[in-house]
Amino acid sequence: LLICGPRGCGKHMLLHAICNELGANLFDITPQNIYETYREKEGIKMLMHLCSKVSEYV
Repeated sequence: LLICGPRGCGKHMLLHAICNELGANLFDITPQNIYETYREKEGIKMLMHLCSKVSEYV
């Protein structure tokens, strides 16, 4: 799901509401989050493993 619009218009809140209503998991895979969270090699491997497990749902 791609939602675009100006900053502060409620995109993030809408996305959380949709996921909550559907009972879906939300993965923040923005470049900034990936860089900050999965910087080390083991973190990247863990992220790739997670993606392979949920890829049929994405």
